[in-house]
Amino acid sequence: MPHDHVPLAAAPNGELGPLCHGCGKRLTFGQSIPIDEHYACWKCYQEITGASSATAGKDTERPFYR
Repeated sequence: MPHDHVPLAAAPNGELGPLCHGCGKRLTFGQSIPIDEHYACWKCYQEITGASSATAGKDTERPFYR
């Protein structure tokens, strides 16, 4: 199989998904980010690639829905 090298585990919510190649964190496939032939969490992806968020958060006094 082409993905036999990817270790799988049950994520905390019960879904089957890969382990992060960098830190070993259990992820769902929706949370994981593919890097070449491995999967990584956001923190490890940032460390490996040097990427960061394209947007900045905004602090407000109250939620937008009130």
